[in-house]
Amino acid sequence: MTKGFIGIAGAAALVLVQHVAPCAAQVRARAAASTVMQRPAAGPVRPMTQPPAAPPPGRPVLAASSTLADARALLAEPDAIRQESRAYVGSSAPSGGFNATQVALGHRGPRVSEAPQASLDVLAHQPGIHAINGKARATFTPGGSYEIRGYGFTTQSGTVTLLAPGFPGGALALTVDSWTDERILASVPDATRGVFDTKVTLRVAPSIGLSYSTGLSSFVARRVQMDLSYTDPKLARVMQITPNEVWRPDDYQLASQGQVGRTMEGGNVTCASPGADGFNVALKNGWQVTGVQLYLTLPQTSDSGHDEKGMPGDTMYAGPYGIVSVSQSRIVVNWGVYRSHSSQRLNQNFNAGKLVSGDSEVTVPAHDVCRSYYEIHIAAVGPDGLAPY
Repeated sequence: MTKGFIGIAGAAALVLVQHVAPCAAQVRARAAASTVMQRPAAGPVRPMTQPPAAPPPGRPVLAASSTLADARALLAEPDAIRQESRAYVGSSAPSGGFNATQVALGHRGPRVSEAPQASLDVLAHQPGIHAINGKARATFTPGGSYEIRGYGFTTQSGTVTLLAPGFPGGALALTVDSWTDERILASVPDATRGVFDTKVTLRVAPSIGLSYSTGLSSFVARRVQMDLSYTDPKLARVMQITPNEVWRPDDYQLASQGQVGRTMEGGNVTCASPGADGFNVALKNGWQVTGVQLYLTLPQTSDSGHDEKGMPGDTMYAGPYGIVSVSQSRIVVNWGVYRSHSSQRLNQNFNAGKLVSGDSEVTVPAHDVCRSYYEIHIAAVGPDGLAPY
């Protein structure tokens, strides 16, 4: 079995959204597909002179790979947000009075001289939330730390909450680390999971007095990655095959690790030509397809002297297998065909490689087997604690 990629240039996974140009060998295989898959005429009866060779074990070989989205970037985004928020809070410290205009504008030095002093003082002592980590809006994520600046929080510690319909009960309580009348330090619990990206409203509720809320900020959930074909046996929940109608798969429900196989056999079989299958993809809860891989177990070579079991006959391969196009909603793959022709022969009994004398000889008629098989693996990244269906 030949290892490596089919129709993919280079060893690394590449973004593939157009049909891959076939190599010269593949062009020849395609051109001969209409004739190479025909069963040859039966020749004379040939007795076996050697015991049949054992076929090589079927081991999945990566045939093609396509990258749709940068999984590393998707996985790293929440970590970067968390580190940035912690770095800001770690570098901030209250020193004297607080000026709301300075924080809202991103200034943390002397007061801006362009604004009259009286108006700055009035704004600084206006009750409400003025800034989150130095900005009017913030991006919250599990494990992130946040400095909430404002006025009128009182000195009695209360609650800090993110409000969104996607949260259980419509709210996510933050952990309060410190509380003063003008400054609150709070963090999103690191164990937060089971929620997806959403717009949120920050609410500060002192134990006495008024509650304050901000405009819409963002919440970015922690991401995890999985191979849907192996991790989740119910791949059919998120992907439905629209098979080639000329030769439908034996089982196209994708219930067993994304396996798509075709078999036909008989005494006088004409194999179907290579074709293509389509897959409709429908991931939910913020999951994204990041890559597709095809794995094969059938040989991708031909043998003019032996069938797949090493007996008199021949094998032919027509292809190639490959990924034609990939998007978040649709995947199209090409599949090849492997044919094994067993010639008519005398079946003789061998023992330890030697012909056993006196045994009767039985004529075995010619036989053909046509096969196509691949496993499609879908890599996806999505919110931790949420299923992709």
